[in-house]
Amino acid sequence: MWLFLLYAAFFCGLSIVDSLHARTFRAFSVNDNRSGTTQVSFSLIASCVGGSATIGMCGLAWSAGLPGIWWLASGALGLAFLTLTLSRRIARSGALTMPDMVRQHLGDWAITATVIIIGIAWISILSAQFAAMGRVVAELTGWGPRAALLAGAGFITFYTMLGGQASVMRSDVVQLAILFTGLTLVLAWVVVRADSGVWGTQSWALLNDAFPLSRWTYFMLLMGGSYVVCPMLFSRFLSARNERIAFRGGFIAVAGLLLISLVIVLIGMGAHGILPATTHEEDVLMQVAGRTPLALNLAFSLAMMSAIVSSADSCIITVATVLSHDFLKSSRVFTSRLCILFVALLAIGNCLLDRSILGYLLMANNIYVCGVVAPVYIAFFFRRRLRTFPALLAICGGGFLGLLSELTAQPLLSYAAITLSTVFGALAAATGRTLPDAPAAQPPARWNHEPAV
Repeated sequence: MWLFLLYAAFFCGLSIVDSLHARTFRAFSVNDNRSGTTQVSFSLIASCVGGSATIGMCGLAWSAGLPGIWWLASGALGLAFLTLTLSRRIARSGALTMPDMVRQHLGDWAITATVIIIGIAWISILSAQFAAMGRVVAELTGWGPRAALLAGAGFITFYTMLGGQASVMRSDVVQLAILFTGLTLVLAWVVVRADSGVWGTQSWALLNDAFPLSRWTYFMLLMGGSYVVCPMLFSRFLSARNERIAFRGGFIAVAGLLLISLVIVLIGMGAHGILPATTHEEDVLMQVAGRTPLALNLAFSLAMMSAIVSSADSCIITVATVLSHDFLKSSRVFTSRLCILFVALLAIGNCLLDRSILGYLLMANNIYVCGVVAPVYIAFFFRRRLRTFPALLAICGGGFLGLLSELTAQPLLSYAAITLSTVFGALAAATGRTLPDAPAAQPPARWNHEPAV
């Protein structure tokens, strides 16, 4: 229990210091556009490697072998595409959120629909992080599932409310270092402890019977697509000091994601030499850690908390600032803090539905990728003002079919949703008008001087 309390106290202390500087909405939402290469790249990696990418990907590697790497590798490819095509434009836009940046490309109704879908999707992702955090806290403290969930989620919420984006990005550097060190130590223990013959029995092909081409396509569209137009990743580029830092930080993050992916997958594959074959895939990582020596187990617990917190805080600050700025039309830091609390309560309620971690993530991705990614990317990349009606059909129709696909477990509906969203997004662009390649409208000058409350 003491480890969790010390960890929480340390990062809450940092956020208290950062709260003294988070007195304007720009400081609270994009760190006053002062993040350097290390903060941008480390925060991108840390934001992507959360509870789903650790527990879920290790379990996928347990059941499918090396193809489990596609969980994050698909996202790394999506991030590479985003960095190559849009990172510079994002960094120089002067916007505060992703919807703010594309406001000139979409009508008010399309922006509202986009914000609603972002809210639904990212609350689902946050639920996955809270659920994973609850499991880690329960292991450390011996508390019951609900008490552990409330303690973990409460710490993340409080710490994010105080310092905003400055706390999130500064702490991500520390948390990523802890995460990588802990996972590497666990992998080294697995390599030493597991029977050497286990590696020869694993599948080293990138596709196999347990992970065929159809599943790869699904991951590339749903996982990879969510990285191409992602408000959480956009906020990292928006916080960069300049476009060169954004571009360089993006590609450093791609390399980092691939490296961490390999470490996690190798742990899952090597676990066959340690755990019984009947182990459930979502329990693999935690059971491996439970067999390590005490010191290593503590290092792993710190790594897991860092993975979850660094992703959850990025998620919650992103959706809260989007709701505050683009839905409630408020430039007050106090309003954003209230939105953080509201979003956290919704995510905790969603955890009580007891879906699997993968279920949370796929539900979120189905809604968001199927509805938002294609029309927003088309509008922004081609600098087109979308015609409202077909844009609404693309966003709302695609999002609805994506949700229906998740609820009915029919992946073909996801493909239909992405097709519909792309076709109507292209139609909205073709019938719209070209915009000049200029920065998004800057916020009123008073935003840079308005106090937090």
